[in-house]
Amino acid sequence: MDIRNEILPLERLRLRPGVGYTVIAPFVDDDTVRHELNERWIFLGFESPKMYPGYVIHVDLGWMSRRSFRLRWGSGGQADTMNAFHEYVRPPTVAVDAVLAALPHEDSEKLRGNTDLMDRSKGDADLLLNELRRWAGNAGIASDRSGMPNPYEPVAHELSRLASRIDQEISAITQGRFEV
Repeated sequence: MDIRNEILPLERLRLRPGVGYTVIAPFVDDDTVRHELNERWIFLGFESPKMYPGYVIHVDLGWMSRRSFRLRWGSGGQADTMNAFHEYVRPPTVAVDAVLAALPHEDSEKLRGNTDLMDRSKGDADLLLNELRRWAGNAGIASDRSGMPNPYEPVAHELSRLASRIDQEISAITQGRFEV
């Protein structure tokens, strides 16, 4: 099976390869291994085998020690854990200011000028990213039912572009910043 070295989008948390995470609430994986409070690891990637209704998550525990654990959807699985994984595992926090400083001045000023967006982000770049994606989705589906072109399409495109750029900056900032 090939390990997918890409973002694993779980509900309200996106695991990024090369980024470290800390267990903030104990959970049990599909092999009944308990992941204890303050367990730390770097996410390497994941597999989603065809005959397994879930994910095999590959992590680096440090000191050249790697491990895999499984989380399974469905009855008797860890669906509740996966749906609320952000309540069990926490990435390092990236400040909105650090991300905005890395953006081109014009983009940074656009975002800083939107006080509603800045208030909703609470200083956390991942919250800012999630809010931008939500706004982009709303603008993308807003349309006139008469069949006319969507007047919000340019707004949706711009919000998606900004979200993509912020996602890149979060990955760049968090890459290698975490020690296990």
